[in-house]
Amino acid sequence: MSTDLEVVARVVAVDPRGRILLTQRAGRPYWVPPGGHVHPGETLPAAAHREAAEEAQTDVAIGPLLYVWELFQQGRHRIECAFLGSVRDVMGDETIQDLGPAGVARHRRLVDPDALPALRIYPAALTTPGLRQQIRRFRSGPAPDPYLGVEGAHGEVLPHRLNTRVILTEGDRILLVRGDQVGFWVLPGGLVEDDEPLERAVARETAEETGLAVTPDRLLYVREFLDPGLGEHGIECYFLGRITGGALRLGADPGFHDIPSVRGRVTRAAWWERAALSDLVVYPTQVRDRLWVDLAAEADRFLGTARVD
Repeated sequence: MSTDLEVVARVVAVDPRGRILLTQRAGRPYWVPPGGHVHPGETLPAAAHREAAEEAQTDVAIGPLLYVWELFQQGRHRIECAFLGSVRDVMGDETIQDLGPAGVARHRRLVDPDALPALRIYPAALTTPGLRQQIRRFRSGPAPDPYLGVEGAHGEVLPHRLNTRVILTEGDRILLVRGDQVGFWVLPGGLVEDDEPLERAVARETAEETGLAVTPDRLLYVREFLDPGLGEHGIECYFLGRITGGALRLGADPGFHDIPSVRGRVTRAAWWERAALSDLVVYPTQVRDRLWVDLAAEADRFLGTARVD
């Protein structure tokens, strides 16, 4: 079954009083953070900023990544990436403001986080205490951003591809793999197949490349890369995982081609000490530079997978 991939960017924007900006389309009973489809050649933060201007008719500053959510519906696979943000325009105090028939969204409103559970919100996880706490922390000061940015040829108009990788650690060691005829190391994982959820894809790819059975525990990072050679704009999700079985071996995955310039199969897999990473070429570089600090954060940015028949 072929499934079309849709990439959506949103922004959960907070005003100076701590209220959250929500929008509502005509004929729909629920409220959502402003957002929409990412255009070819557009980065996730740029799309979130554009969509807020179009839907809510306001300017926002884009901050760190808040959550990732995926949905399967009617032959489509949607991946949603939402960022925290700040409302930069002065907005009125009306409970609901009518944006008029010309806007994609019909209404907008500013809502105190404590009032979210009383509303019909999409996605519903915005009303949970944990996510509301993350929103409040955003106002108290800067925090590590799980969005790692964009790498590659900026400005290229390329189709979106969804990739997923796993971070496996044992104390101060991390498992890395390498393809044939390349000089750098990456985390196990690869391309998400049609109609395949992220967590299932990371388990399948890791088993193919290393022989290990893994269970993803929480989403740690998201990054983008653009590769004209491979003809893709990759959206890559990194899960912190744990080994649940199997034995480490070399892989033979013919589909291992989602990192720039990598062709062929995984030919090496090895545990590396943290101290030795400074002598390696590792992608993404944040694995070497900040991973062990970020492991201390307990927040899970992945809201899960939903299927609607």
